[in-house]
Amino acid sequence: MTTGKIVRGELLPRSIAQPYAIAVLFDAHHPGFRDFWGDPIRNRIISTNVLQSSGRNMMIRGGYFWLAGRIPPTVDSSNLARRLFYSHPWQLLREGQVERIYLENRVYAWVINNVNRVTAERLHRALSLDDDYLGLHGLERNNVLQQSLYEYELTLLYRIKGRSFRLLYSLGWESENFQCELDECRRLGFEDVRFELKPMTNFYDHLSP
Repeated sequence: MTTGKIVRGELLPRSIAQPYAIAVLFDAHHPGFRDFWGDPIRNRIISTNVLQSSGRNMMIRGGYFWLAGRIPPTVDSSNLARRLFYSHPWQLLREGQVERIYLENRVYAWVINNVNRVTAERLHRALSLDDDYLGLHGLERNNVLQQSLYEYELTLLYRIKGRSFRLLYSLGWESENFQCELDECRRLGFEDVRFELKPMTNFYDHLSP
């Protein structure tokens, strides 16, 4: 059952087909995860079939951030939340829930680049019945706080296009590529599954101007 009011920001002034990037957030301290988030969240998002059916070429970062004890007491936490999560003119977040937990609990995030608004809204609807789901929000090119959080705390993990799935790895880490990972992704319904060297990319690639 959904907990918390869903906040819908203003619709983006550009075409709904215009690509941009979103952060999809989950409460990693939810008891259903039992301290194991990465694969279950990946499998849940993939099981919606929203990203595959869009046919878009999407890069994905994943991981958790935990800000407990890292924010000086002099910082206004409400203002910090606005700058981190609500600065983009469009978001679908559970009002109050993000603010209540982000300074205490781990938050697991998928940052998906090259998503349009239709795809983002479809993904939100598919996930919105889960209690651990906090919602999603757009990312801004000039937001230094978002960049420091989502680029430096998260890892570039996957590339998805239709039924193709790429597990990204860093140069020199080829020995960590295991066949069982490919097999697991095939079980998620992908037909073309391979390892791929991480591109020389940065946080701003595919972000809207």
